[in-house]
Amino acid sequence: EAPQFHASPQHEASMAEHYRRLRETGQINLELPLLDNRGTERWFDAHAVMLDPTDPQSKIVWTLIDISDKRDARAALAAEQLRLRTVLERFPGGVLIEDGRMKGVVKNPNYRGISASFWRSLAAVGDASTLQVLGTPYCGKGEPSQIIGVGHASPACVFTDVDVVGGEA
Repeated sequence: EAPQFHASPQHEASMAEHYRRLRETGQINLELPLLDNRGTERWFDAHAVMLDPTDPQSKIVWTLIDISDKRDARAALAAEQLRLRTVLERFPGGVLIEDGRMKGVVKNPNYRGISASFWRSLAAVGDASTLQVLGTPYCGKGEPSQIIGVGHASPACVFTDVDVVGGEA
């Protein structure tokens, strides 16, 4: 049996609006929820074009690309970003994650390794909402020691396979 799709009752009003726009412009592009034969909602990247844009009763050609998995992945990613942002806000020192599970909070963590290997282990970079300016009141350069604040802006980052040393649990 060939799959058939239709608008759910709660989306029928929006379908009327989409058809109105289609007849005005001759084509539309949108993300559209439709129900399949079994009543399961699927999301589609939908493109519609009127065969004859000058005829309001023209036949319409629809191209539907199922993006349900893509939308689910986007939602899962957004949830994980929110979880990570919440963890980073609550535990600004550092969070030790092993095998994908949070093992504990680390205060004043340090790491060691070779620069090139360290930067190749960068697995994810947070968005602009995770950007913070962090630093120290002492620059650590010069003799005698200089007392001058230094800092760098950086988003939250995730590194894999980094040797974390020191710090307090």
